[in-house]
Amino acid sequence: MKFRFATCVVMAAGLGALLAGCGGGGGGASTTPIPVTAAKNPVLVGSSTTITASFAAYTSAVKFGSTVNFSVTAPATISSATTTTKAGGIASITVTSNQAGTYTVSASSGSFAGSTAVSFIPQPAAVNLMITSKQAISKLAGLSFDVLSDTPVTFNGYSTLKASGILSITNPNVTPAFNISKITAGLTSLPGIDVTSTSTLFLLKYATPAAGVPIFTIDQASVTAGFANLSSVKPTPTLVVSPVYYDSTGKVLYP
Repeated sequence: MKFRFATCVVMAAGLGALLAGCGGGGGGASTTPIPVTAAKNPVLVGSSTTITASFAAYTSAVKFGSTVNFSVTAPATISSATTTTKAGGIASITVTSNQAGTYTVSASSGSFAGSTAVSFIPQPAAVNLMITSKQAISKLAGLSFDVLSDTPVTFNGYSTLKASGILSITNPNVTPAFNISKITAGLTSLPGIDVTSTSTLFLLKYATPAAGVPIFTIDQASVTAGFANLSSVKPTPTLVVSPVYYDSTGKVLYP
């Protein structure tokens, strides 16, 4: 939060004008935030990713063909500092960096503005995925879901970090054709386990390809859950994947 402080020295002459200057502090024009997103994050050093600014909610003000200004913190560079909105109120450019680091890309059009952070990292050797649930769930007795990667990766094992209940995994390998890892998890604890929004259900380990940074997501449509207590309908959990990338020495590259 920013505060403006004004110090006024009041003299007999011009008292009215000075009081008027002290009393008002009219701020500048307000800015309406808009979403700015990166198609891929993190990104391999020397590669690029598309940055999209969406004015979709404000197309009555930011019309088709409106000018959009982009900027990025150095030494990262962008493909263009100025572009125009396309159908749906979308404006896009690309960003690249030959130096590892996290850079802020900003976009604006008139009083509408937003930004996003993009990280460029060296080639990772491995990545660990922490799988959590957004919701608190009681008596979870079974769970299956598909992990997706935008490039082929090699499954290197897993661990379960939930103290109560033992989970197991079958069919974990990512298929080269579709980059899908089908994870089936079962509990040996028949009463089921209680899951909070901070519970880490799995830690999945993968080796990365020789070139590129794989990006992982969970196909939410593939998530199925079973419950020990069938007397009430339970929600299907929304699963979240949080990756940690490492180099060949085990040093964390991201986040």
